[in-house]
Amino acid sequence: MKRVCFLFVLLFTIGLSAFAQDTKENQEVQTHTVSGKILDELGRGLQGANVSVSGGSAGANTDVNGDFMFEAPDGSNMLVISAMGYSTIYLEDEGQSITVKMSPLSKLLDGPMVTAMGFKKDKRETGYNSTTITADDLSAGSNTSILSGLHGKVAGANVTSSTGGYGGSTRLVLRGEKSFMKNNNALVIVDGIITNNYDRTISKLNGANAAFNELNQVDFGNSANDISPEEIETVTVLPASAATALYGAMGANGAIMYTTKKGKHNHTGKPGKMDVTFKSTFSQSDVIKYPDVQSLYGQGNLYDGIADDRREYRSWGYQLDGDLRPWGQVIDGKQLVKPYSNQPNNIRNFFNRGSNANNYVAISGGSDKSTYMLSLNSVNASGVVPNTFYNKYSVRFNGSTEMSHNLYSSVNVNYLNTYSRAETSGNGPGGVINSLYNTPRDIPT
Repeated sequence: MKRVCFLFVLLFTIGLSAFAQDTKENQEVQTHTVSGKILDELGRGLQGANVSVSGGSAGANTDVNGDFMFEAPDGSNMLVISAMGYSTIYLEDEGQSITVKMSPLSKLLDGPMVTAMGFKKDKRETGYNSTTITADDLSAGSNTSILSGLHGKVAGANVTSSTGGYGGSTRLVLRGEKSFMKNNNALVIVDGIITNNYDRTISKLNGANAAFNELNQVDFGNSANDISPEEIETVTVLPASAATALYGAMGANGAIMYTTKKGKHNHTGKPGKMDVTFKSTFSQSDVIKYPDVQSLYGQGNLYDGIADDRREYRSWGYQLDGDLRPWGQVIDGKQLVKPYSNQPNNIRNFFNRGSNANNYVAISGGSDKSTYMLSLNSVNASGVVPNTFYNKYSVRFNGSTEMSHNLYSSVNVNYLNTYSRAETSGNGPGGVINSLYNTPRDIPT
């Protein structure tokens, strides 16, 4: 009897589960047809637009005529319509055929741009493509140079800096490397004047000296980074084809054209007001990553048979035991001693906390025919490596006046004074990192 009851309960449970599953499947397959037409801004069928259900997988792409059709599950109430170069549109799904006209994201051919020699033209009047970046975009993120400020803001631009602070070189390559042997840096133009963008390293400045090489060099930055980001009004990026047409072979790697800030005209007929701009920033920097090192062996050189070699700067000696041992050389008949034990922070203690102070002040103004601007900038930075610093002081003046119809005169003067002490970079002999990382584990710093 028990077996019969158990079998009955089992069959009833299986049947109930199958009925629930069948009901669920019937509910899931209930769909309705979504169809319509997607048009571009001119009212023509837009091919390749995507129409999908928000939060689901149902959807379809439009054909060459802009038509689409797909099955959507019942209960979906929002359609998402997207296409490259157009704003995304959200519509309620009312179960009827729809016709949607898309709106472009932006009109890239509108607005002025700077051409060769600093002349401004409307983008529609030029026969080449360009990208323009405003001063607000360039200064976003408190970038330390006008070149590093382009990182992530220009399509196809590869920006690499030798240091994250002031004074280092910045390499800017547009749309990939073009030569294995020659310089691939983009041409840099400031107010129509070509600026040298080569890095100034001691290995290049002393190329005739065999003691200097690429693994042991001092980076003094490049000229393009000497200009403060606060001085820039707009940046125009030209691809290689357009830059070559304007600047010849020098523009084969593309061009970055910077336009500095100037005074504004006053067309009210009244005496113009003087504008005063002041900006001051202060930041600090620390080393965020230290190497993992061993902590078992101390100073010496077992490989050369001198385990207690106090001249050796590597940890190839005996195992650390904490006993007092001589340390360093004998000076004036005296010998220092210290515990032969691990110094866990001798690398960390070497570095300082860096600081950067940037102060900028400018006065500008103008009348209906003349403009002027005077700016002062100072940068004082100390590095994380002891006894390294970077000081820059600059004065810039520009003025313009309209002498007669279609005849004007302008002057742009920029004085710059930099004084720095930079560390030797790389892993070559004499480099800071090379000497520090090879310091024996028992030697304090």
